[in-house]
Amino acid sequence: MSLIAFEKIAKQFPGREVLKEVSFAVASKERVALVGTNGTGKTTLLKIAMGDLNQDSGRVMTARGIKIGYISQSMEQFKSSNLEDTALSIQQITNLEKKMRLLEKAMKGAKDQELEELYNQYSKVTQQFEAIDGYTKEVELKKILMGLNLDENSINLPVNKLSGGEKMRVLLGRMLIENPDLLILDEPTNHLDMVAIEWLEEYLKKFSGGVLFVSHDRYFLDKVSTRIVELEGGTITECKGSFSNFIEQKNVMREFHSSEIKRLKSEIKKELSAAETLRSHRKMNAYHSRLKVVSKLEKKLDLERSKSTDMHLKMDVGFAVKTDKNNHISKLIAWGEHFHKAFGDKVLFEEAEFVIYGGEKVAVIGANGSGKTTLLNILMGLDNEFKGTATLGTWVKYGYLSQDISFEDEEVTMLDFIMTKTGYDKAQALKFLAEYKFYGDETNKKISILSGGEKMRLALAQELLKHPYCLILDEPTNHLDIYSKEVMEKLLKEYIGTVIMVSHDRYFINRSADKIIEIENRKTMMYEGNFEDYLRQKNKKDEKVDVTPEVMKASSKIDKSEMRKRKIEEEIMQLEKEILLIEEEIKKMEELFISDVKYVEYEEYDLKVKLLQKNYAVWESLSKSLTDNV
Repeated sequence: MSLIAFEKIAKQFPGREVLKEVSFAVASKERVALVGTNGTGKTTLLKIAMGDLNQDSGRVMTARGIKIGYISQSMEQFKSSNLEDTALSIQQITNLEKKMRLLEKAMKGAKDQELEELYNQYSKVTQQFEAIDGYTKEVELKKILMGLNLDENSINLPVNKLSGGEKMRVLLGRMLIENPDLLILDEPTNHLDMVAIEWLEEYLKKFSGGVLFVSHDRYFLDKVSTRIVELEGGTITECKGSFSNFIEQKNVMREFHSSEIKRLKSEIKKELSAAETLRSHRKMNAYHSRLKVVSKLEKKLDLERSKSTDMHLKMDVGFAVKTDKNNHISKLIAWGEHFHKAFGDKVLFEEAEFVIYGGEKVAVIGANGSGKTTLLNILMGLDNEFKGTATLGTWVKYGYLSQDISFEDEEVTMLDFIMTKTGYDKAQALKFLAEYKFYGDETNKKISILSGGEKMRLALAQELLKHPYCLILDEPTNHLDIYSKEVMEKLLKEYIGTVIMVSHDRYFINRSADKIIEIENRKTMMYEGNFEDYLRQKNKKDEKVDVTPEVMKASSKIDKSEMRKRKIEEEIMQLEKEILLIEEEIKKMEELFISDVKYVEYEEYDLKVKLLQKNYAVWESLSKSLTDNV
């Protein structure tokens, strides 16, 4: 049974038709993902579903008596809430509790008839309170909020003092506690960290009702969706299964469609050539027959071309990144040793260590508030209040994109902005902007009216003009649609320098990173590979061995000193490998010193020598410890 059905929904805004007779339905136990580029009308359709916006034609039908839970992208539900409400405040329960407290106070001083009337009122309010599980809902809500990774301190703060991500958790918790039949969610993973997103994924997979949601998180889409509805050009195309299945099917259709267009063009060309030959030989009947064949082929070609729009088969090819191949790519970019950072009583890092080498694409991950952005600020020299070492090499020229991209003057056009930044004339600036997919009249748009994806492209163009050795990115996929994220992934793959990025986008990390630095329990743990590799290593580390009494008895016989000896031997072997590697690198550097060498390379050489000396000292200490054990 359909919980909600859209029938030929049409909507137009001044100068733009957003929806063209859109029809689809969501049934119980279905999780339907509404996808598409920014500005295609996804949020508009959800607002129409909730009655917050009127359609021009068509109708929305909902099953009788169903309860709908809705979260908007802008979290409008907070606009009418009491500023003193905490995360655990549920309006209906709060109102009934206030009535109960007032009636209890009034009953203390009442007598006879007045007391009886107040008692009857109190009984009714109490029944209402019990009917909505008032006594247990707060406990259940707290359990959900803890699952969404909201800590005890945040749960008890007034909502107006919470961050955007914390507010989203509160809305999710308050909605889920009501046990709706249908969930309508607009970007529910916005600002959530990985722990909260994973909790929400599991909840939605077990949810017995229906779900209609908008998301640009491809990992989340793959985990949650049972059907994809893509909205583009005002029309929809559908596919059962995950987002990856949808993309795979779409690529197959696109390939077939492209080859069919090529075949038809070739056939038309061949038939026209044959027709011209017949006409030159004055065989007019045969000539006209050939033209009829050409006409039929042209109709087929027009039909095939129309499928490009109807089936959403147009492809965004992205843009090329121009990197100066002569840029110095240092072997060592950033490192931390015995790194300690705190804000008052809140300790973010304690004895943390990490290293980032040239050319690595490093994703920094961790829960909200764990210190990811703080680490970036320290590496860039924006925060010097810490102990130990955490630094970016002084020779490293970097470019930086913050979470919220902004420009000094957003009332200038893109064209004027680039001409001012570069000194290019108009023709050169237009050519440069075209490399980042800004064409023609589009370059005369003011920066203030650009979408999130367009601002990202322009900001990136600005940073790459500096020819940086390293890109530092703080949540680079925030506010980007799926297709803009793919452009960013392609860019990072082609970029030859180092990338240090903070992100919660697991799919993006999986496609873009070759090393993970996880911040957990005030430490930094390093994992080689992408997000899938990180999960495998993490799960292997967390695996619990099923220890039987027999195994325990056998293992107890192993001498503890033998175990210590094995551990030291392993550490020595690993250290010897590192020493050999560093010695080889130093030798190569020394061979280059006969030619013209930049100062930064001498500085890097000095660091390598110091690191080698340190490793030798550790090796000697371990060797002595091993001898003493024996």
